[in-house]
Amino acid sequence: MWYVFRLRLVIAFVSALALNACNLSDDSLRGSFSPSESAELAVQFSSVSFKSIPNEATTSDNSPEMTMSLPAELNGAEVSIYSDSACSTLVGQATLAAGSVTVTNINLGTDLTDSERVGFYSKVSFQSSQSSCVDLGLSIDYYPESQFPYFKETLFDWPNGGNTMYTSTGKSVMVFDRASVTRTVIATTTDSFIDLTFNSTTGLVYALENGANDYLVSINPSTGDRTNITGLTTTAGAVMTNPVHFDLNASGTLAYVTDTNIDALVRVNLATEAQVIVSDGSTGTGTAFSNPDDVIINASETLAYVLDTTADTIYQVDLTNGNRTVVSDSGTGTGPNITTPENMDINLAEDTLYLADRSYETAMSIDIASGNRTLLPIASTTGPEFEQLAFVQANPAGTTLAMIDWNTDAGSIHRSRLLDVDVVTGDRTLVFSNGRGTGHRFDSPQAVALLPDGSAALVISDGIMRGVSKVNLTTGEREIFSAQAFGSQSATGSGANFSDPKDIVVHPDGSKAYVADDGFNSIIEIDMATGNRSTLASVTSIENLTINSAGTTIYAIDTTGDQIIQVDTGSGAVSTVSSSGVGTGTAPIFRVTSGFTYIVPNDIVISQDGAYLYVMSNFTDLIEVEIATGNRRLIWQNPSPGSGFAIINSGFSSFRLIDSGQRLLAIRNEEVYSVELASGTVTLLTTLSIDLDGTVPTVSGIDINTAGDKVYLSDSIRQAVYQLNLQTIEFSYFSH
Repeated sequence: MWYVFRLRLVIAFVSALALNACNLSDDSLRGSFSPSESAELAVQFSSVSFKSIPNEATTSDNSPEMTMSLPAELNGAEVSIYSDSACSTLVGQATLAAGSVTVTNINLGTDLTDSERVGFYSKVSFQSSQSSCVDLGLSIDYYPESQFPYFKETLFDWPNGGNTMYTSTGKSVMVFDRASVTRTVIATTTDSFIDLTFNSTTGLVYALENGANDYLVSINPSTGDRTNITGLTTTAGAVMTNPVHFDLNASGTLAYVTDTNIDALVRVNLATEAQVIVSDGSTGTGTAFSNPDDVIINASETLAYVLDTTADTIYQVDLTNGNRTVVSDSGTGTGPNITTPENMDINLAEDTLYLADRSYETAMSIDIASGNRTLLPIASTTGPEFEQLAFVQANPAGTTLAMIDWNTDAGSIHRSRLLDVDVVTGDRTLVFSNGRGTGHRFDSPQAVALLPDGSAALVISDGIMRGVSKVNLTTGEREIFSAQAFGSQSATGSGANFSDPKDIVVHPDGSKAYVADDGFNSIIEIDMATGNRSTLASVTSIENLTINSAGTTIYAIDTTGDQIIQVDTGSGAVSTVSSSGVGTGTAPIFRVTSGFTYIVPNDIVISQDGAYLYVMSNFTDLIEVEIATGNRRLIWQNPSPGSGFAIINSGFSSFRLIDSGQRLLAIRNEEVYSVELASGTVTLLTTLSIDLDGTVPTVSGIDINTAGDKVYLSDSIRQAVYQLNLQTIEFSYFSH
C-alpha cells in the first residue's frame, strides 16, 4: 500500500448488570460507544520536479511552479508546500487529481531580502488524516532582484516571440521570463558562452562554448542537463580553429558555424561530428570572407546569410555550392552604411534583415532583394533612447524587435537594458533594466559621502564623467550634481574643473562638500545649493579626506610630503599636523619596507571626540595620530597578533569607525571586515557576490549613516553603490 492508517480507538462504556437469580431473561446490558481517533498518513511522492526550471537553480523567481505524483487512491487530497523543514511556513497549495498535482500558486513572499537557498517540503491532508512533513528534495538558490547578478546579456534567443527568452551573460545561460521579469540560470561554464540558439524541434538550447575544446553543447532548459555534442576544434577531422557563431537547421541535426581564422562557413553533422567547409576562399564563387561573424540559415535550408564585420558586408551563401553574393554593403543598396555591426536577424517572410550597429541610435532594416538600408525612426518616437546597440532579434510576425542596449557612460557593459522596438514607428518599450534607480549611470565611482540629513549620498566619479552625483537614499535615483561637460552632457555647476577626483566629504551643516583632486593637487569646495565649484586649497598631493564635527578643519594625507595636513575650511590655510618634523613616534605616515615595496596610506578618519586621526596603509598598518601634538602611535602592523590578520596580506582600501570608535568597518575588494581596535581581531562580515560572468566587485568608497545601521559602498568596477545592513548583514545593489 502507498499509504497506511494508524487508528487508535479509545472505547469507554458504562454498563449496568442486573441479575435475577431465577430469570436470566431480565438480564440487560446497557452501554455507550464513543470513538476518538487520530490518523497519520504516510505518503511517498514520485516524479517531483520544478515545472520549468532545473532543481537547485539560481533564480530571481519567487514563484516556481512544481509538479509531483501520488497514488490515485489519494485523489482529492490537499497538497501543501512549505519553505521550511518544520512545515510551518506555507507557500503554496493544490489538490491531487488523477494521481498528479501541479502547484502554481507558490509565493515566497517579499520577506526574503537576502540571497539564500530555499528548500521545499510538503504535508498531505486526506479526509481526516495528515502526513508528516516530507522533504521534496527540491531547492533553489534564490536572489531578490536587488541582489541578482547583473543582466549583462551579450546575446539571446527569442523563440516564437513569446514570454520566454534564453540569454547568455558569457559565463552562464539563463531563462528570462518576460512576463514576470525573472531570471533563472540553467547552465554555467568556466570558459565563455559566445553564441546560443533554441531549437523548437528538440526543445533544447544549444550554445557555443569558447574554450580549450570549443564545445557545441546542448542544454535541457527544464532540468539543466548538459551534453557536449562535439569539440569543434578538437574532434577528429576538425577543420575549424576559431568558431565564433552558429545556427541550426530546423530539425536540429546540422549546425552551420562561422570561423574567423579560416574565414569560412562550416557545416557540422551533430550525430557524426563530421565537418565540411560550405564556403570559403576556395569553395564557392564571389568575394571571399574577411571576418565572417553572425550567421542565419533560411527556413528551407538552402541559403545562409553571413555578416562580415571587417568588410561591413552581409553575404548570401548558396548552401549547395558555397557561392557568395553581396546582399548589402557600401556599394550595394542605398542608405546609411554598415560600420560597426554587432549581429542580425531575419523576419518570418525572409525578405528583411535587421541589424544592430553600434554607430546608430536605432536598429537598421535591410531589404534583402535590393540591399537598401533604412534606420528605424528616431524623431517623434517614444520610450527610452538607445545608448549603444548590442543585439537584435525579431519576433516571427516581424512587428517587434527585441534589442539589448549597453550603457556607454563608462565604456562598460556592466549595465544593460532589454527593449522592444516597433519596426514601423520606432517606439521603444523598456522590458528590463539591470539598473536600480533612474538617472544617469555612474562612471568609475571612487568615493561616497552621505548628507547630514540622510536624504542623499554624494558619489565622486573619475571616469569620462569627472564630477559628483547625488543619489536619493530612498529611491536610488541619480542626478549629476556638479561636473564639467563631458560627451553630450552639459556642465552642471560652474567654476573649477576636476582632474582626478578621489575622495569627498560633506560639511556637517550640509552647506558644502569638499573633493580631494589628485590630478590638480587641490581641495575643491562645492556649494551644495548651486553645485558651483571653487578651489579651497592647493597642496603637493592628496587622495583622502576627513572633516571634524564642527566643519572647521579638513584633514588629509599628503603622500609626497610624507605628512598629514590640515586645511581651514574658512580661509583655505594649509598646515602640517604630523610629519617627520612634527610630532614624535616610530610610525611614519609613509614608508618603504624593502626594495620597491611602498606602504602607502589608503584612508584617514577622525575619532568621534575629534582628538585623534586614524590612518590605514595599503598593507594594513594602522596608525593613530594625536591632532594636538602630531604624535604617532602604531596600533598594529601587519601581521598582527590579533586573529585574522594572516589572511589580510594586501590591505584595506577604505574604512570607517563604528561602535563608538571601538571597531573598524574595513573594505578589501569584495570583502567587508569588522576589526576590533583593542585586540586587532578581524572578522569577515560578508563577501559581495561575484557576477555570473566572473566579475569581482572592487569597493573603493564607504560611508555610514548617522544611525550606524546602514553602510553605503561605491564600486568602481560594477559602477554601482551598494547598501549593507549592519544589523542583518544583508547586501543589495542600491543604485546603478
